Amino acid sequence: MKKHLILPLLAIAALLANSCQKDEFTEPSFIHLESIILQPNDNHLLFNDPGMLTSDIVAAYVVAHRPGASKVDTIGLFELPFTVPILYQGELDYIEFYPAVQQSGSSLALPFYTFYHRIRHEGGTLVKDATLDFGTDTTTYNLTREDMRLFVPFEPPASDIYFDSVMQWATGATADACTGQGYGYVHVTADRSYVDFALEPTITVTDPTKLVYLELDTRSDMDFEVYMNSRYDSGSAIDKQSVMVVRKSSTWKHLYINLGKTWAYFNHYKDFTLSFSALNEDGIEGDIRLDNVRVLTTSVVL
Repeated sequence: MKKHLILPLLAIAALLANSCQKDEFTEPSFIHLESIILQPNDNHLLFNDPGMLTSDIVAAYVVAHRPGASKVDTIGLFELPFTVPILYQGELDYIEFYPAVQQSGSSLALPFYTFYHRIRHEGGTLVKDATLDFGTDTTTYNLTREDMRLFVPFEPPASDIYFDSVMQWATGATADACTGQGYGYVHVTADRSYVDFALEPTITVTDPTKLVYLELDTRSDMDFEVYMNSRYDSGSAIDKQSVMVVRKSSTWKHLYINLGKTWAYFNHYKDFTLSFSALNEDGIEGDIRLDNVRVLTTSVVL
């Protein structure tokens, strides 16, 4: 199995129980994790819609605790799938994986996505030259219904579409949708250099310490830009600021767009809306396709 070591020095130094003297060599054991997928929450029916389960968890932070140890060992951050050498053999109290995602628009950012629950495995034994294999693991959304500010799965009823009339709704399109039977699309003709469209509901977040993310699935023939529209204070006019440009993709891809920086630019004013613009610089005819659009908030809690 190919190893993807993002923080290799942490891995080699981790779990040095009964650490070896300079004339000794501790033969490693290994842990393996193939992937992490999102599964339904048992106690939140809204989160069981198939469109809520699209994700792209690309890495994991790994920590472990040994019996009798005074603190948790931080093993490191690793790109999935990974097989990591551990300089320790013996029992574990537990091992935890923190799901990490590629933050859209920031190639170097792989944050622990606190919208997902961390994964904890009690017990386990590390054996010399053997691999403790966790295979494909699962997590769930770490959200309440109140944290779900908006969800647009492009499934019936039509009253739940929430986009303006520029956005069209493809129905009975199981073969083309990311999930389910529908998706939204904006058609752009070759003579249009841009086409604007928007989410109509106003999103209200009164707590400036909240994380705010836009998650969506997209398959697009051209680039498009995401905007936030808000005020700087209660007496100012509404302004429009760019969040990021989304690059075109011939296949469905899942995005995690952090709205926090742009919201901070607006001094965390409590009300904002989101809008988009197709960028047709090449003068082609094509579609912007969206599915499973959601706006989420949560506190920064590990």
